[in-house]
Amino acid sequence: METDYAQATHYNHFASGYDRFIYPLERLVLARLRRRLIAQANGRILELAVGTGVNLPLYPAGACVIGLDLSPDMLRWAIERKTERCSALLLADAARLPFAAGQFDTVVSTLLYCSLHQPAKTLAEICRVLRPGGRLLMLEHVRGSPPLLSRLTDLLNIPWFALNRSCRLNSQPEVDLRDAGFEIVAAERHAASIVQMIVARRPAPA
Repeated sequence: METDYAQATHYNHFASGYDRFIYPLERLVLARLRRRLIAQANGRILELAVGTGVNLPLYPAGACVIGLDLSPDMLRWAIERKTERCSALLLADAARLPFAAGQFDTVVSTLLYCSLHQPAKTLAEICRVLRPGGRLLMLEHVRGSPPLLSRLTDLLNIPWFALNRSCRLNSQPEVDLRDAGFEIVAAERHAASIVQMIVARRPAPA
């Protein structure tokens, strides 16, 4: 398994060109989905893998956002997009969140899940820092839904992951969320089913 340091180094090298690399997907599908997703964030908000800060200007007025990322170079770019709604940008790992339990009303994750090396641990950490009834908002590229696309993304993932050693094409966050005890509030697929927007809730105690 790749170490946290190695993954951070990977994204440090990629930071300056990340926005240009993802620009076509942003124009085609991601930008409008980001706006819809971020509009649902409320209360005290934690954004995981804030990256270059693309989401930061999208948060509604009155939002209180803490962003974190594993890559210091990504955070340097995010600082340029920091608004008054973002109270802090932290260097931290989503699998080891430096917060007490129940601190957040909303956790946001966009284009993170594909690169998680410890998805179960990360989901457990998200559940821990969310208050009971708090929501996790996700926008991720995922394994295709129809059988043909499922097989295709599985096949393409082999050379893709061998090339980049970080991003997986066939992640299944919705399945993992249910296994982790989250309640799926809403799930939509876009871009021929390989982009998914998910709203999940940490159940309140019975």
